[in-house]
Amino acid sequence: MTGTASFTPCGDSLEALMAFIAQRAAVLKLPRATSLRLQLVAEELFTNTFRHGSGADGAPPVTVRVEPAGEDVELVYEDGEPAWNPLLQQAVEHLHLPLEQRPVGGLGSLLVSAMAERSKYERVQERNRVRVWVRVEAVESP
Repeated sequence: MTGTASFTPCGDSLEALMAFIAQRAAVLKLPRATSLRLQLVAEELFTNTFRHGSGADGAPPVTVRVEPAGEDVELVYEDGEPAWNPLLQQAVEHLHLPLEQRPVGGLGSLLVSAMAERSKYERVQERNRVRVWVRVEAVESP
């Protein structure tokens, strides 16, 4: 199995994306918790692409790559939407507000950052590229 796959940016492709990451994690012999963290990160990025992007009709495919990276595993997520860095949308101060006062949005990027050892956004050849490194724990807590 190759470490890269492409998906149409729509809700119908979400299940295939999750299956790809689970299969890739199995090939790399990643612990289940690491696989689930990768799936959560990918789901957040993918959902934002099709909910806030141009939509599946004619939208360029999303490409996802999962590869070992030293003690970590790297997830590389690319979409063809206009330039948008989701990692800048963190509104930590909103976490201190009562629920009814919190604005919509911004929590997904906090979630991605919480799952990652580090992350990076790049604009490459008219595509958004988000790279997320997730630590592979040798022994995971229950």
